[in-house]
Amino acid sequence: MSTPASPQPLHVVYYAGPTGSPYRLLRHLAGLARSSSIDAGPTPARAQLLWPRGAAAVPLRVSLVVTRGVAWHEPIEGLAAESDEVRAELEALKHADVVVLPVDGRTRWLALGVHRARTLRADLIAAGRQPAQIPVLFQVHRYADPNEPAAALSDITRALAWPRCDHVEAFPREKRGAKEALDRAVALYEQSRSASGRDPAP
Repeated sequence: MSTPASPQPLHVVYYAGPTGSPYRLLRHLAGLARSSSIDAGPTPARAQLLWPRGAAAVPLRVSLVVTRGVAWHEPIEGLAAESDEVRAELEALKHADVVVLPVDGRTRWLALGVHRARTLRADLIAAGRQPAQIPVLFQVHRYADPNEPAAALSDITRALAWPRCDHVEAFPREKRGAKEALDRAVALYEQSRSASGRDPAP
């Protein structure tokens, strides 16, 4: 009797900015998983997670893509588009099932979030993907700072739109919300698969 094939891991790409400790976020997610294997070194970019979903668990392949403010198919401060680093990042986008885009929820940073959504669209195209077919979860970071007013979630959802998307608030300083955001990203992928007439990955 043959052994059932292991389910293929769902590929989640975090399209993160260079600020806000994106590598710490990857380690935080690994700590929330039932089991994990994460790249060695001070700046890990990939992890394998067995992610809890109720009584079950979903295998995830998580890739961290750190943006540099412009689309990677354009010149980036001397970094050649043919470099190994950029090739690896575009390869991650090429195989992404769902993208998580962390954005700063403070009012004065909302325009940067809009810009990064545009660069994500351009980089998906550069990776050979059709952006409208890739679900995107906007992870909205909230900070308790009286000197930095927060943008209303309704304003954020209007500014950060995508054909298949959702928005989840997270609180990095309190280490809250990252799990809920990844849970929602997995659910968003499953809903997108069902809407397109395909069964979700097992």
